[in-house]
Amino acid sequence: MSTQYKTHPAIIGLDFGTDGIKVTLSTAQGVCPIRLGEKNQSIFPAALSLNENDKLLHGNVAKRRVCVDPEHSIYALKLLLGLRWDDLYAHHVRQHLQYSLIPSPPNNINVKLKSQAVTIFDLAAFLLSKVRERVEEQAGHSIDEVVMTCPVNYQEAQCLALYNLGRAAGFRYVELLHEAKAAALAYGFGQRCARTIAVCDWGTGTFDCSILRSNESASFDILGWESVLLLGDNIEDKVIRNILVMLRQHNQVSAIEDGWSMQRIVAAAEKVRHRLSTHLSTEINLPFFSPEDRNDAFHIQMFLSQSQLKQWLQDTLETVDQACRQACDKAGIDPQDIDDLILVGGHTCLPLVHAHASELFGREPCVGMDPRLTIALGAGLQGVSRLDEVRASHQCA
Repeated sequence: MSTQYKTHPAIIGLDFGTDGIKVTLSTAQGVCPIRLGEKNQSIFPAALSLNENDKLLHGNVAKRRVCVDPEHSIYALKLLLGLRWDDLYAHHVRQHLQYSLIPSPPNNINVKLKSQAVTIFDLAAFLLSKVRERVEEQAGHSIDEVVMTCPVNYQEAQCLALYNLGRAAGFRYVELLHEAKAAALAYGFGQRCARTIAVCDWGTGTFDCSILRSNESASFDILGWESVLLLGDNIEDKVIRNILVMLRQHNQVSAIEDGWSMQRIVAAAEKVRHRLSTHLSTEINLPFFSPEDRNDAFHIQMFLSQSQLKQWLQDTLETVDQACRQACDKAGIDPQDIDDLILVGGHTCLPLVHAHASELFGREPCVGMDPRLTIALGAGLQGVSRLDEVRASHQCA
């Protein structure tokens, strides 16, 4: 054990999401979330963008450039990590991305950035190294151990890529933990009697449903799971499409060609999801909206309720329902046979999603923590176990 570790025993718990990275720090005092984003935000955007001076930007600055410079702005790296060019899943993901992807020998996926071809792995490693730097700045010392979570649908090559990603970012110790198991740990399961748990994870890129069986030995068995790709069918996507429909109908705007105008619409759609997580209705208000191909400016104003949003999401909710039922079928149970329901991911903050899941599984979900941070907290708790093991071995040495 290094002298530094003895002086500053700490381990990072990290949820590398499609849209954002969530981090916790585990020490002898417990687990706390690390706020890495702007304005003390707890989610660090998983985005990169190459600017006009060939500088690779990251985080919030890069996220704001996705619409302005889509060709040189990279996101959803998690969905392609560890995949090969000819993988069917990689093909489906590529259809929803705006930046250029090219194959490289023998069968890898590269991102084309101007005259460069950069691997998905190298870009993700750069992003993760920046996250590590920010955490260490807040902690005041170096941290070289991490518990990283991985989706239940990750194959062996993807898990290996994630592990190597942690090593490439400078972590000496890397432990992988399934996201569903992390969520269950965060709510204290695995420390009492056996339970059958459904974990529904609806983030930006995918919806995953996992059926777990916890036991008294603090371990979990995955009885069944199902995952569906939802790029292009999430809440923000539905709101954006309906704003564009309104513009066509009322303002004769057939398409938004300039990135700055599109960025305003995307930001408004994201605000809608956050607002409807705590309110029954909200307003979309974009004053002085003026696409570059128009000589005039007009005011976009829409009122949106939970019930209206549910209508827009009906087909997506049906897809989510089917995934949950398929996961239960694989586990050999009926959805209403589960003992506990856990909802994680930003989209599950919405009351309409909460109610929909409760109806399907016949019970209210566990509550008490931010669904966006639950998985990172579970990784942090796993990190506490790691610290306990190291402390015990040091005392015995």
